[in-house]
Amino acid sequence: MFRLTLMSASMFKFAAAFDRRVNDLVRGIASWNVMLVFSIVFMLGFYLILGSGVYEEHAKFMLLENGGFTALQVYRDQVIAHRLPLQAFMLESITGHGYAAGSTMLGLGLWMTFVVAPLVASIIFLARFEVRMTQRARIRQRLNKILANV
Repeated sequence: MFRLTLMSASMFKFAAAFDRRVNDLVRGIASWNVMLVFSIVFMLGFYLILGSGVYEEHAKFMLLENGGFTALQVYRDQVIAHRLPLQAFMLESITGHGYAAGSTMLGLGLWMTFVVAPLVASIIFLARFEVRMTQRARIRQRLNKILANV
């Protein structure tokens, strides 16, 4: 029985330390500038999209130079035959099953632009909401203590 009490006390200390660290992390995330972080992630995705286009054109040029016009035409026909909707293309490019030369880079850019950037902004907003709700709860607790003493 005594050992169980010591174990539960050490678990409480661990849980309290973990809770403090998580609260510090949430307060740190809530202090970030939303537009700056969103813009950085969005622009990285945009530059990946542009880079994939440049890489694709370079790959086509190298194919034309080394394989000739018929090799380039076969490559274009294969890429055109495997057109996918945006969501399917994003999933295929992440798994590495894209048929175009720059499709993996394009897929990463699309993910960063349309999924990761809004997700980062929403995480920052949720962290700010959590910090505000915690502050309100603390104010309410202090007010209840003051009213209980009166």
